[in-house]
Amino acid sequence: MPDDPIADLRGRFIWTADKRDHWTLLDAPTGALRGDCEDYALTALWLCAGKSWWRLWWMVCTFQAAFWWTRFNGGGHVILWVRGRGWTDSAYRGWSKRAVHRKWFPYLAPILALAMTIK
Repeated sequence: MPDDPIADLRGRFIWTADKRDHWTLLDAPTGALRGDCEDYALTALWLCAGKSWWRLWWMVCTFQAAFWWTRFNGGGHVILWVRGRGWTDSAYRGWSKRAVHRKWFPYLAPILALAMTIK
């Protein structure tokens, strides 16, 4: 895809386990971007939304984008779907037309808001 808003994220992302399941936006101008699958997915959507929180929430609430809980390597994992782009996640990082992992349930807007506020 010629216009890939997450190309920089893919190149700088380093998976790091978090102590609690808190979703964090990875936003550093240079250097490594360290986080887990939730952080990768949230940051990817934020970049697809043009770094606009309003547009990010609009995309989630109008089902133009969705976060899905899956299983990967024996644990929980989050993948992202964006209309017009497809699926991406911290393990495979590229865009694909089909989800690589079996989808279990989506994070709807209220669940996503809760996941982002719990620390």
